[in-house]
Amino acid sequence: MPGRPLLAILTLVLTLFPALAAADPQDGPHAEVRISISDTDVRFNVAMNLNYVDAVMPTAREFPDAVDPTEEAAIRERIEQFFLDENEVTIDGVEVRGIIEEYELIRLDRENLKLFPKTGLRALTRFNLVVSYPFKSAPEVLTMAWSAYPEDTMSTEPPGPDGKLPKMIILALLKAEGIVEQIIFSESDPVVEWRPSHATIDDRLETVPEPIDFATPGIPIISVALLLAWVVFSVVLVKKQGIKIVVILGIPLLIMAYVARTGAVLPIGEPDVDDDALLAVFKPLHTNVYRAFDYSAESDIYDALSRSVSGDMLEELYTSIHRGLVQAEQGGSVGRITKVLIDESNVVEINTDNPSFVVEAYWIVEGTVYHWGHSHPRETVYHANYTIAEDDGKWRIVGSEVLSSKHLNPDPIDLPEGSSL
Repeated sequence: MPGRPLLAILTLVLTLFPALAAADPQDGPHAEVRISISDTDVRFNVAMNLNYVDAVMPTAREFPDAVDPTEEAAIRERIEQFFLDENEVTIDGVEVRGIIEEYELIRLDRENLKLFPKTGLRALTRFNLVVSYPFKSAPEVLTMAWSAYPEDTMSTEPPGPDGKLPKMIILALLKAEGIVEQIIFSESDPVVEWRPSHATIDDRLETVPEPIDFATPGIPIISVALLLAWVVFSVVLVKKQGIKIVVILGIPLLIMAYVARTGAVLPIGEPDVDDDALLAVFKPLHTNVYRAFDYSAESDIYDALSRSVSGDMLEELYTSIHRGLVQAEQGGSVGRITKVLIDESNVVEINTDNPSFVVEAYWIVEGTVYHWGHSHPRETVYHANYTIAEDDGKWRIVGSEVLSSKHLNPDPIDLPEGSSL
C-alpha cells in the first residue's frame, strides 16, 4: 500500500504510546521539561511530580504523601524560588530573571494508586508551570542551567561504593528555529548552550541529483530513411542537373531528418542507466523524509516533505505528522529519531516510458520515546520497496510497499489488567 512504511514509523515519531503513557508518571522522582525559543522569549514548560519536588525543594508538611490546601502556598513559593533563583538562563552573557506565567497543582486520579507501591500519592501529585525568560532581540548565545539532580530511584544500575544510586538526568525537548531536538541536563554537565544556526530547510536537507536521461539507445527510423533518400536522389540528380539542385533539396531534407530524430526509434539495446546513480537519488530522498519529522511548524513540515515525496503520499504523511504534533502539544509522548541506517538497497525495476524506478531497501530506524522526563529506546528494522519518479523536473518518492518490519527492542512494560492511568 502506498506510503505504509513511512506511515508506520509515525508510531515512533510524534505520536502517543498508550502502554507507555499508562505507566507514567513513574514511581519515583520525575520531571518533564519542554523548552521553546521564540522571537520574544525562552519558555520552560515543566511538569514535576511530588517525588521530585520533595527531593530537590522540600517543604515541611503534616503528611509527607499529600499536600494539604493550607500547605499549597508554601510549596508554590519554594518551587518558584527554585526556578527563579537556583536555575539560570543567560542571553548573550546577561542573566535574565524568569517570569512565572502559569502554575497549577494537579492531583491525579487515585484509582491507579496500586501502580505506585513505593511512593503512592507522591507519584500522582503533579506540579505544572510555565517560566518565561523574555528578550528584546534574538540571542546569538543562550545558556540554560539546571541545578538539582536527586538520586534516580528508578535506575536499574547498582548503587555505587558509597551506597548511593546514580543521579537523575533531565531529558528535555528543545524547540527552536522550527526544529525539535532532545537535550540533556546532568550533574556532570548542568549547562546547555544554544546558538542559532540560521539554516533554511534546504540547508538541512541532503542534495538530490537532477533527473537523468532514461532514453533507450536506438536508430531514428524516419531520420535514417530521409537521409538515405537524399543520398539516392543525390547520386541521380548530380549527374543530370549538377550539385546545385542537390544542395537545394538536401537542406530541407536534413532539417526534416533532424526534427524527426525523436520520432519512431528502433531500439538496439538497454537504457544506459547506472544502478549506482539511481541509488544516489534514492538515499538522500529517504534521509530527507525522516528529517521532515524534526520540524514543528505545519508549513515547515509540508515544505520539507514536498522536497522528497509527492502525490497521495505527501498528503498522507503530512496529515499523520500533524496529528502527532497536536497530540504531543497536548502532553502526549514524543518520539525523536536519532539514526537512520540503510543496510542494503538495490534497484529492482526501471521504467523508461515514464522515467521511474523501484528500489528494494532494508534499513534500521533508531530513536527514543520521550515522556515524563525519561526515554524509552526504539529500534526497528524495515524492508520495503520504494517507487521513485520524476515529478515536475525533480525526483520524488511516489509510492512504497512494506514487505516486513521488526521491533528489535519491544516494550517490556506489563501493566496490570484494567489500568487506565
